[in-house]
Amino acid sequence: MLFRLLLTVATASALTLPPDCGVATWRAGPSLVRVELDRGGKLNALTRSMWEALDAVLEDTNDALLITSGDAKAFSAGADVNAVASEPVDERRDFLRLEYETLEKLQERQAPTVAVADGLAFGAGAGVFMACDERIVTERSRLAMPECRIGIVPDAGALRFLTKHCEPAVARYLALTGVPLNAHDLYKTGLATRYVPDKEDLGLDQLYAELSSAPAGELTTPLDRRGVEAPRRLESGLFNEATLQAVRDAFEKGTSVDAVRADLETAREAAKKLQGSCGWATREAADGVLDVLDAAADGLQKGCPTALAVTLDAIDRLAARRGDADPAAARYGRRVELAANARLGGAPDFAEGVACVVGARRGERPKWSNDASLVGAIARAVDGLRDETSLGDVVAGVR
Repeated sequence: MLFRLLLTVATASALTLPPDCGVATWRAGPSLVRVELDRGGKLNALTRSMWEALDAVLEDTNDALLITSGDAKAFSAGADVNAVASEPVDERRDFLRLEYETLEKLQERQAPTVAVADGLAFGAGAGVFMACDERIVTERSRLAMPECRIGIVPDAGALRFLTKHCEPAVARYLALTGVPLNAHDLYKTGLATRYVPDKEDLGLDQLYAELSSAPAGELTTPLDRRGVEAPRRLESGLFNEATLQAVRDAFEKGTSVDAVRADLETAREAAKKLQGSCGWATREAADGVLDVLDAAADGLQKGCPTALAVTLDAIDRLAARRGDADPAAARYGRRVELAANARLGGAPDFAEGVACVVGARRGERPKWSNDASLVGAIARAVDGLRDETSLGDVVAGVR
């Protein structure tokens, strides 16, 4: 903290942001601007003013960006969905347009971008993290896309970054269930590019100091020096062969959410049978597999049926473009998400999900609509999208 204060005084940024916008920025080095998400609580849930501030930073400078968090627990837990759900439908759609335009600018800027998720990175917070070139995690990092639980599809670029870095079955598993990945799994998949240990002589403060003093164009030197392999002790078990095969069996083939659910139940029953094996190694492996599959079943059960159906269709569309180059594939993914959520965000299930997950009725079971007609309408809208369709036109097509 002292390092930050001294550096802020010595090298202040020319950009002045509103003091209560939830984002601070200052010049941290010769060609580096520090951007800190710091809402002062609420896990840095992203508000309209925070997106506006991020957009202003992107417009103000062509220098490299280091995006960090001032929150002790989270990089960002996602959008402030309580605030969004309280707005009129047109304002919700405008919020989404602002979010996606800002993320597109962030991902497509020429200067290097570095994000450090030392804590939770959920939903749109994960989107900010994943839009950056260098994505640093620590032992405390967790990333998840749990949007189906509030009636929308995983957003902020998730369809692309999940299908780009994960095989199709794993991308489906993560998108449909919203289960979190830890630092080891993020590093193993490539969703994170570096792991920095939480040690006094190797930690983030030292990394920030070295990034700040690095000459222009040489940010990779301190990143290479401070980044290490994520330790095996953090391994969740998801990517051992037995568990990964079980996830494939459960999520790879189903052409509908009901079919995926049935395949998942079959995989769980197979694991339960192995728990009765006379070999301890087999029983131990079965226990690990069942832990993952039980969490997946719980996540799938909590999802909104309409959002799950749209998500399955959308994730498969992006998986078909897994080998395509960015920015085209990323642009398409954002447009698919925006076309879906501009409609789902205006439907009753969104307000219902928000109220029961994070709102006034937290802990209640949502009463979902299961709107097959909306699923079909979204599929037809997505059929007409192109990589070059403007984000404004995607939103305008809903009205």
